[in-house]
Amino acid sequence: MNNEAAMLRLMDFLEQNEHKPSEAQLTEFFQAHPVCKPLWEEMELVMEPLSESRVPEPTDQMDTKFFESLTQWEQEEAKPTWQDRLQSWWKAQQSFKLGWGWFLAALVIGIWIGGGFSPSEPASDNEMASLQSEVQDLREMMALSLLQQPAATQRLQAVNISQQLTTVDQEVIMALVETLQSDPNTNVRLATIDALVAFADHPEAREGLVQSIAFQESPMVLLELADAMVRLREGSAKELLLKAAEQQHFDGEFKEQVREKVEFIM
Repeated sequence: MNNEAAMLRLMDFLEQNEHKPSEAQLTEFFQAHPVCKPLWEEMELVMEPLSESRVPEPTDQMDTKFFESLTQWEQEEAKPTWQDRLQSWWKAQQSFKLGWGWFLAALVIGIWIGGGFSPSEPASDNEMASLQSEVQDLREMMALSLLQQPAATQRLQAVNISQQLTTVDQEVIMALVETLQSDPNTNVRLATIDALVAFADHPEAREGLVQSIAFQESPMVLLELADAMVRLREGSAKELLLKAAEQQHFDGEFKEQVREKVEFIM
């Protein structure tokens, strides 16, 4: 059985088990079709970072943005056969309510097969770099889409995905800054601070952290921002932090905490 046939057989197996096969079903399937096991292991590697929280169901907005990017990518590829087939497969799976995590895993395996990789033949450095770049682009796309979702758990997942990016572009940074300034959920804002601090080498991320101080009404978020400014040695944040701390609904103890942190900013 070649890689393409193995992939199709694995997809059929997942569909028959509603994409949630038990350990016993997997064991029986791999005993009968051992060539499918490496594909499943690759899917698990991609799925692992996404398994902590629920992924959103596909929406019209997500589909439109994804397929616009996918179409542009396909036009640049020399051999788009597998990508075309996988896009058609994804549309067909919407009736099964297939989550983004499964689709990302399937697409990575599709690229792996379409690029000519095989379990017995290690990929070249160029092939691996290309695959890593595609995964990076998909993670960025997923993060941007999840940040627009109504559930706080989905937006938290977006922030977590952004922290897995090896490089980050301005669109992702600005989306994180907007989240820090306007998200109604305190936990989402706190997580976003960590993400932006990790990207502080980018001027947009650093400036976004500083400017976001004026948007905060939560003492927890302001204290976390103050700590971030201490770590980043961002002197331009001193006056903004002191001004934010003087809001009338903050008590004297909190204001003193902010003043103490500001003293440590270089």
